[in-house]
Amino acid sequence: MTEPDHQQFLERLDRSRPAVHAVADWLRWNGKAATVPETRYAPSFDVHKEYADNGDIFLANGRLVEVKHLTINFTSAADWPFREFFIDSQARVARLVDNVDAYIALSADYAAMGMVLPKTREHWYFTETRNGNTGKVVHNVACSLEHVIFRPFEKRFAHYCHCSKLGVFGVGGKWFCRQHCPITYVG
Repeated sequence: MTEPDHQQFLERLDRSRPAVHAVADWLRWNGKAATVPETRYAPSFDVHKEYADNGDIFLANGRLVEVKHLTINFTSAADWPFREFFIDSQARVARLVDNVDAYIALSADYAAMGMVLPKTREHWYFTETRNGNTGKVVHNVACSLEHVIFRPFEKRFAHYCHCSKLGVFGVGGKWFCRQHCPITYVG
């Protein structure tokens, strides 16, 4: 990975944080104790392994929920834009082993989610694809859509600023914390 690739990764990581917090809030709303660990950013690619996280969301039982925020909208398997569901990279699935309770993908507009549970593991397989963000070939774990639970996602959980602070100011369909709000409020 080059330094520009590393910078792109950090930007994607930053953009993913609101989705992680939204899923954590959804889990809490549904009675699960969920904790989002602090995000640590590697200053350079040379030391990135020292900053690798151990999961997106930690549950009280010590297990994890992994979250991806897609750049496309979907509502169900009927309009899912791929022929399969990409669970995660082969390396990440191998590293997290059997410690994940769910792999969740949120639609770009937070209207829906696709979720894969570990009980479907016997139906997972390896695949090579080209990453839409980087253009590089990546090695993923995937499954067919029949093993994905698609459901609406309550948008009320998606009120976070891009910096991951709770967004309390709604502007143009997006939410902002006080620091990043593009409009000055008087009062």
